[in-house]
Amino acid sequence: MGFSPLKGIYSEFDNILDAVRSFYVYSEEANMWQNVATRWKNDCAEYGLSAAQSVVNALETLDNSKIKQRIIKMAGLNYDEEILLIGKGDYCCSLFNDTYADILRRVNSEESVVEYKVNGKGVLFTITDGEDIVSIEVPFTLQKNGAWYLCGEEYEGTIYHKKEQVDLAYGQRRPKKSKEINTSTNTYLNLKKAGVC
Repeated sequence: MGFSPLKGIYSEFDNILDAVRSFYVYSEEANMWQNVATRWKNDCAEYGLSAAQSVVNALETLDNSKIKQRIIKMAGLNYDEEILLIGKGDYCCSLFNDTYADILRRVNSEESVVEYKVNGKGVLFTITDGEDIVSIEVPFTLQKNGAWYLCGEEYEGTIYHKKEQVDLAYGQRRPKKSKEINTSTNTYLNLKKAGVC
């Protein structure tokens, strides 16, 4: 498929996830959120920046058209679905929005290319045809996935947690849920900046 240059980056990300889980899921120090909150924030920033740079380096080894097609799909700009945005007394529906239709046509044309760069702890992809069409941001971070019990008001002592089937102090690591700690990527498409809504 032509993606063999990416094997190293997958190994790098697996190693990061192993290190993150080893500490946050299994170490005694990470049993309480207040012991690791600052470290978590720093790890999110450090690993995110490192991942973003690694991704950009890896992308430079691939054909631009393959990158473009993947980004178009991630952003939902491949004609597979329509969008309906509702809020603040207004709405935007892709079926009736000429600006959005023009963006789809331009993004999917043979003339457009994707440019990318590190942007904070993520990668900013810009699809252009000589003029910027849309920008898509993909931030890289760590996802707690509810690993520590931080719901509601802070309390003294412990309370029984039905799903975990144990008593937990506020901010204590959840034995089952903490296994879901993972790396996280999202895709943000700024339609307002593209002039759609």
